[in-house]
Amino acid sequence: MMPKKRLLISFILVMLISACSLPGGMPTSSPMQPAAVQSQNSSDYFPLKKGAYWVYQGTVKWTKSNSSDVVEEEITWKMEVVQVIHRNDITGYEVHGAPWDLIWYQPGKEQSKHGFIQMGDKIYSVPLETVLRLLNEGDDLANLVTENNVFLDLPLEKGKKFCDPASLARSDNMYCSIVGEPTPFDAGHIKGVAPSTALLEYPIVYQTMPDVSWTYFVPGVGISHYFYHHNGTVSDVDVHLIEYSPGE
Repeated sequence: MMPKKRLLISFILVMLISACSLPGGMPTSSPMQPAAVQSQNSSDYFPLKKGAYWVYQGTVKWTKSNSSDVVEEEITWKMEVVQVIHRNDITGYEVHGAPWDLIWYQPGKEQSKHGFIQMGDKIYSVPLETVLRLLNEGDDLANLVTENNVFLDLPLEKGKKFCDPASLARSDNMYCSIVGEPTPFDAGHIKGVAPSTALLEYPIVYQTMPDVSWTYFVPGVGISHYFYHHNGTVSDVDVHLIEYSPGE
Protein backbone atom coordinates (compact mmCIF):
# COMPACT_ATOMS: atom_id res chain seq x y z
CA MET A 1 0.00 0.00 0.00
CA MET A 2 2.85 2.42 0.73
CA PRO A 3 4.16 2.62 -2.87
CA LYS A 4 0.63 3.35 -4.12
CA LYS A 5 0.21 6.04 -1.47
CA ARG A 6 3.52 7.69 -2.48
CA LEU A 7 2.48 7.53 -6.15
CA LEU A 8 -0.84 9.22 -5.35
CA ILE A 9 0.85 12.01 -3.40
CA SER A 10 3.34 12.56 -6.27
CA PHE A 11 0.49 12.75 -8.77
CA ILE A 12 -1.37 15.35 -6.67
CA LEU A 13 1.79 17.49 -6.39
CA VAL A 14 2.32 17.40 -10.17
CA MET A 15 -1.28 18.49 -10.77
CA LEU A 16 -0.97 21.39 -8.31
CA ILE A 17 2.24 22.62 -9.94
CA SER A 18 0.67 22.38 -13.40
CA ALA A 19 -2.38 24.35 -12.27
CA CYS A 20 -0.19 27.18 -11.03
CA SER A 21 1.48 27.49 -14.43
CA LEU A 22 -1.82 27.78 -16.35
CA PRO A 23 -3.86 31.00 -16.83
CA GLY A 24 -5.66 31.68 -13.58
CA GLY A 25 -2.89 30.03 -11.56
CA MET A 26 -0.10 31.83 -9.73
CA PRO A 27 0.79 35.12 -11.46
CA THR A 28 4.14 35.49 -13.18
CA SER A 29 6.02 38.73 -13.75
CA SER A 30 6.37 40.13 -17.29
CA PRO A 31 8.04 43.20 -18.77
CA MET A 32 5.91 46.35 -18.86
CA GLN A 33 4.84 47.30 -22.39
CA PRO A 34 4.38 50.90 -23.59
CA ALA A 35 0.77 52.03 -23.22
CA ALA A 36 0.99 53.35 -26.75
CA VAL A 37 1.22 49.80 -28.06
CA GLN A 38 -0.86 47.73 -25.68
CA SER A 39 -3.63 49.88 -24.23
CA GLN A 40 -7.16 49.76 -25.63
CA ASN A 41 -8.41 52.35 -23.12
CA SER A 42 -9.61 55.48 -24.90
CA SER A 43 -8.05 57.79 -22.31
CA ASP A 44 -4.66 56.20 -23.03
CA TYR A 45 -5.26 55.85 -26.76
CA PHE A 46 -5.70 59.61 -27.14
CA PRO A 47 -4.00 60.99 -24.00
CA LEU A 48 -5.98 64.20 -23.52
CA LYS A 49 -4.69 65.03 -20.06
CA LYS A 50 -4.80 68.56 -18.70
CA GLY A 51 -1.70 70.41 -19.79
CA ALA A 52 -0.88 67.98 -22.59
CA TYR A 53 0.18 69.66 -25.81
CA TRP A 54 1.21 68.85 -29.36
CA VAL A 55 3.27 71.14 -31.61
CA TYR A 56 2.95 70.83 -35.38
CA GLN A 57 5.10 72.26 -38.14
CA GLY A 58 4.68 72.34 -41.90
CA THR A 59 3.14 74.39 -44.69
CA VAL A 60 -0.16 76.06 -45.40
CA LYS A 61 -1.42 77.41 -48.72
CA TRP A 62 -4.36 79.73 -49.18
CA THR A 63 -5.90 82.05 -51.73
CA LYS A 64 -5.67 85.69 -50.75
CA SER A 65 -8.98 87.45 -50.12
CA ASN A 66 -10.45 89.14 -53.19
CA SER A 67 -7.62 87.76 -55.31
CA SER A 68 -6.55 84.70 -57.26
CA ASP A 69 -3.04 84.85 -55.75
CA VAL A 70 -1.98 81.77 -53.77
CA VAL A 71 0.32 82.19 -50.78
CA GLU A 72 2.41 79.46 -49.13
CA GLU A 73 3.89 79.79 -45.67
CA GLU A 74 5.86 77.70 -43.18
CA ILE A 75 3.96 77.49 -39.90
CA THR A 76 4.18 76.16 -36.35
CA TRP A 77 0.90 75.43 -34.56
CA LYS A 78 0.09 74.24 -31.03
CA MET A 79 -2.77 72.10 -29.71
CA GLU A 80 -3.24 72.06 -25.92
CA VAL A 81 -5.67 70.59 -23.38
CA VAL A 82 -6.66 73.34 -20.93
CA GLN A 83 -9.55 71.73 -19.01
CA VAL A 84 -10.83 68.22 -18.27
CA ILE A 85 -14.37 67.71 -16.91
CA HIS A 86 -15.63 64.40 -15.52
CA ARG A 87 -19.28 63.54 -15.02
CA ASN A 88 -20.30 59.95 -14.32
CA ASP A 89 -18.85 57.88 -17.20
CA ILE A 90 -18.42 60.89 -19.49
CA THR A 91 -15.28 62.98 -19.82
CA GLY A 92 -15.10 66.29 -21.62
CA TYR A 93 -11.99 68.12 -22.79
CA GLU A 94 -11.47 71.76 -23.66
CA VAL A 95 -8.74 72.03 -26.26
CA HIS A 96 -7.18 75.17 -27.68
CA GLY A 97 -5.78 74.86 -31.18
CA ALA A 98 -5.96 71.95 -33.63
CA PRO A 99 -4.37 71.25 -37.02
CA TRP A 100 -7.69 71.87 -38.79
CA ASP A 101 -7.61 75.46 -37.54
CA LEU A 102 -5.25 75.98 -40.46
CA ILE A 103 -7.91 75.34 -43.10
CA TRP A 104 -8.63 78.67 -44.87
CA TYR A 105 -5.68 80.15 -43.04
CA GLN A 106 -5.08 83.91 -42.99
CA PRO A 107 -2.09 85.69 -41.40
CA GLY A 108 -2.71 86.46 -37.75
CA LYS A 109 -5.22 83.66 -37.28
CA GLU A 110 -5.44 82.56 -33.66
CA GLN A 111 -6.11 79.17 -32.07
CA SER A 112 -9.74 78.10 -32.04
CA LYS A 113 -11.37 76.53 -28.98
CA HIS A 114 -12.51 72.94 -29.46
CA GLY A 115 -14.25 70.25 -27.45
CA PHE A 116 -13.89 66.48 -27.22
CA ILE A 117 -16.27 64.13 -25.43
CA GLN A 118 -15.15 60.64 -24.40
CA MET A 119 -17.91 58.07 -23.93
CA GLY A 120 -16.97 54.40 -23.82
CA ASP A 121 -14.80 53.50 -26.80
CA LYS A 122 -15.69 56.60 -28.80
CA ILE A 123 -14.26 60.10 -28.77
CA TYR A 124 -16.47 62.81 -30.25
CA SER A 125 -15.38 66.15 -31.68
CA VAL A 126 -17.90 68.77 -30.52
CA PRO A 127 -18.23 72.52 -29.98
CA LEU A 128 -16.77 73.70 -26.69
CA GLU A 129 -20.27 74.64 -25.51
CA THR A 130 -21.18 70.94 -25.58
CA VAL A 131 -18.31 70.10 -23.23
CA LEU A 132 -19.30 72.88 -20.83
CA ARG A 133 -22.76 71.29 -20.48
CA LEU A 134 -21.09 68.72 -18.23
CA LEU A 135 -20.66 71.44 -15.59
CA ASN A 136 -24.41 72.02 -15.36
CA GLU A 137 -25.84 69.42 -12.95
CA GLY A 138 -29.35 70.40 -14.05
CA ASP A 139 -28.60 69.40 -17.64
CA ASP A 140 -29.74 65.83 -18.35
CA LEU A 141 -27.24 65.78 -21.25
CA ALA A 142 -29.88 64.69 -23.75
CA ASN A 143 -28.57 64.68 -27.34
CA LEU A 144 -25.08 65.45 -26.10
CA VAL A 145 -23.45 63.80 -29.12
CA THR A 146 -24.45 62.09 -32.35
CA GLU A 147 -22.71 59.54 -34.56
CA ASN A 148 -21.89 62.38 -36.91
CA ASN A 149 -19.59 63.74 -34.17
CA VAL A 150 -17.40 60.62 -33.87
CA PHE A 151 -13.73 61.57 -34.13
CA LEU A 152 -12.28 58.20 -33.09
CA ASP A 153 -13.92 54.79 -32.75
CA LEU A 154 -11.49 52.69 -30.73
CA PRO A 155 -9.53 50.61 -31.17
CA LEU A 156 -8.51 51.71 -34.63
CA GLU A 157 -8.49 48.87 -37.15
CA LYS A 158 -7.92 48.78 -40.90
CA GLY A 159 -11.21 49.21 -42.75
CA LYS A 160 -13.19 50.59 -39.80
CA LYS A 161 -15.66 53.33 -40.77
CA PHE A 162 -17.35 55.86 -38.50
CA CYS A 163 -19.93 58.45 -39.46
CA ASP A 164 -23.68 59.05 -39.30
CA PRO A 165 -25.94 56.13 -40.38
CA ALA A 166 -26.93 57.77 -43.69
CA SER A 167 -23.31 58.25 -44.74
CA LEU A 168 -22.39 54.78 -43.50
CA ALA A 169 -24.86 53.35 -46.00
CA ARG A 170 -23.23 55.09 -48.96
CA SER A 171 -21.39 52.83 -51.41
CA ASP A 172 -18.76 55.43 -52.37
CA ASN A 173 -17.23 55.80 -48.87
CA MET A 174 -17.79 59.56 -48.98
CA TYR A 175 -18.54 61.54 -45.82
CA CYS A 176 -17.16 58.78 -43.57
CA SER A 177 -13.89 58.50 -41.70
CA ILE A 178 -12.13 55.35 -42.94
CA VAL A 179 -9.13 53.79 -41.22
CA GLY A 180 -6.29 52.58 -43.45
CA GLU A 181 -3.39 50.17 -43.05
CA PRO A 182 -1.21 50.97 -40.01
CA THR A 183 2.54 51.33 -40.49
CA PRO A 184 5.46 51.49 -38.01
CA PHE A 185 5.99 55.03 -36.78
CA ASP A 186 9.45 56.48 -36.23
CA ALA A 187 9.28 58.86 -33.27
CA GLY A 188 12.98 59.74 -33.35
CA HIS A 189 12.30 63.22 -34.72
CA ILE A 190 9.61 64.12 -32.16
CA LYS A 191 10.65 65.91 -28.98
CA GLY A 192 9.09 64.28 -25.92
CA VAL A 193 8.58 60.79 -27.41
CA ALA A 194 11.12 58.05 -26.74
CA PRO A 195 12.56 56.99 -30.12
CA SER A 196 12.85 53.36 -28.95
CA THR A 197 9.09 53.02 -28.31
CA ALA A 198 7.38 50.69 -30.80
CA LEU A 199 4.48 52.65 -32.27
CA LEU A 200 1.98 52.29 -35.11
CA GLU A 201 0.51 55.11 -37.20
CA TYR A 202 -3.03 54.80 -38.60
CA PRO A 203 -4.16 56.92 -41.55
CA ILE A 204 -7.79 58.09 -41.37
CA VAL A 205 -9.25 59.61 -44.54
CA TYR A 206 -12.40 61.73 -44.75
CA GLN A 207 -13.52 62.73 -48.24
CA THR A 208 -16.36 64.96 -49.40
CA MET A 209 -17.21 66.44 -52.79
CA PRO A 210 -15.21 69.66 -52.25
CA ASP A 211 -12.31 68.43 -50.12
CA VAL A 212 -10.34 65.61 -48.51
CA SER A 213 -8.46 65.32 -45.22
CA TRP A 214 -6.01 62.76 -43.88
CA THR A 215 -5.55 62.52 -40.12
CA TYR A 216 -2.67 60.26 -39.11
CA PHE A 217 -3.01 58.95 -35.57
CA VAL A 218 -0.53 57.21 -33.25
CA PRO A 219 -2.17 55.44 -30.26
CA GLY A 220 -0.68 56.72 -27.02
CA VAL A 221 0.61 59.92 -28.63
CA GLY A 222 -2.16 61.51 -30.71
CA ILE A 223 -2.37 63.15 -34.13
CA SER A 224 1.00 62.75 -35.82
CA HIS A 225 0.29 64.29 -39.24
CA TYR A 226 -2.58 66.27 -40.70
CA PHE A 227 -3.15 66.87 -44.41
CA TYR A 228 -6.02 68.81 -45.98
CA HIS A 229 -6.74 69.70 -49.61
CA HIS A 230 -9.60 71.72 -51.08
CA ASN A 231 -10.46 70.92 -54.68
CA GLY A 232 -11.51 74.42 -55.73
CA THR A 233 -10.20 77.66 -54.29
CA VAL A 234 -6.81 76.78 -52.83
CA SER A 235 -6.63 75.82 -49.18
CA ASP A 236 -3.99 73.22 -48.30
CA VAL A 237 -2.55 72.12 -44.96
CA ASP A 238 0.35 69.72 -44.43
CA VAL A 239 1.72 69.67 -40.88
CA HIS A 240 3.63 67.05 -38.87
CA LEU A 241 4.05 66.58 -35.13
CA ILE A 242 7.43 67.82 -33.89
CA GLU A 243 6.85 67.94 -30.11
CA TYR A 244 4.61 66.22 -27.58
CA SER A 245 4.16 66.71 -23.82
CA PRO A 246 1.83 64.37 -21.87
CA GLY A 247 0.65 66.94 -19.29
CA GLU A 248 -0.44 65.91 -15.80
